[in-house]
Amino acid sequence: MPFSQSLTDQAQSALAQIIAHPFVQGIGRGDVPKEALAFYVGQDTHYIRAFIDVYAHCIAKCDADEDIAFFKDHIDYMLYHESSAHKNFCDVAGIAYDAHGEKVLAPYYDLYVLHVMRQARCGTLLETLCALTPCIWTYWQIGRALYPRVLENPQHPFRRWIELYAEPQSEAPIAQTLLAYIDREAEKASRAQLDNARLCFMKSCELEWQCWEMCYYRRDWKFLRDIL
Repeated sequence: MPFSQSLTDQAQSALAQIIAHPFVQGIGRGDVPKEALAFYVGQDTHYIRAFIDVYAHCIAKCDADEDIAFFKDHIDYMLYHESSAHKNFCDVAGIAYDAHGEKVLAPYYDLYVLHVMRQARCGTLLETLCALTPCIWTYWQIGRALYPRVLENPQHPFRRWIELYAEPQSEAPIAQTLLAYIDREAEKASRAQLDNARLCFMKSCELEWQCWEMCYYRRDWKFLRDIL
């Protein structure tokens, strides 16, 4: 069994709970609370900027030009296309997109960035890929799960968001390429590196769920906000 398949098989329970989360199900129904949408946009905008740094570290770990080009293209994707998903949320919530972009990441987003960046700075390319791939993989799976709602209702309020992440839109080949890279790097890895890579993947899946939970219930720092 390919290493990536063993990872995604092990993550099915986490994925099921992510898709069943009230925020994600609310996207499917078209009725997410406006306050949750605003919190998500403010946090995710800042989070994506941090994630771009991780991809830059991946480039530094690559030898082949085609690998460097892939990560460069994904940086461009995050810079110029991911914002359309945020703007969809803002349009539904009736808020200005430019007004959101938190200076401080909320607790689980902060933990997520620290987790992925630790692998980017100190780990192998395999460990870094396993830390960052669950973000793209779970969003692709969410898009696929919710896409029938768009087919049923062409006027769905979250149509742009769902279509961005649904197959066969741009998230699918990115996720598939990352999983293929994981398999390639796994062939060169030691048992200890494989074990840590698996831990990185599952920890990121856990943090994906925690971030949906945090945004839906707007769980922010309790005392840090007093000095911002």
